Amino acid sequence: MESPQDTFLEPAALLLSGHHAQAPFRPVARTLTRATALAAIVSRRVNKRQRRKQRMPTKALSKAFRELAEADPIKYVHIMGALFPDMIRETAKDHLAEIGMTEDDLRELIQKLEACPQ
Repeated sequence: MESPQDTFLEPAALLLSGHHAQAPFRPVARTLTRATALAAIVSRRVNKRQRRKQRMPTKALSKAFRELAEADPIKYVHIMGALFPDMIRETAKDHLAEIGMTEDDLRELIQKLEACPQ
């Protein structure tokens, strides 16, 4: 026979099992041991910490990208172009349009630079 300490009331059992929309407060026919309840609590806390850690790298990554953009803009554009090619292409087109340069003008400039001996 289980001791009263090892028997939980229905709301606690429902809370631990994830079913919150159950009704009245009455003793449970089904019981959970302390170990089971503790395992459920620990599992929830571990999952919560893991989700928090998964969000943290985005802040560090954003900071690293900012630092790279300041230190080496060319390398930054290469990396961002590999990760987000459409975004970089559209951004480049927008900046070229702002200064009045077309894609054809850019191609001509590239051809001239490639033809120059170094």
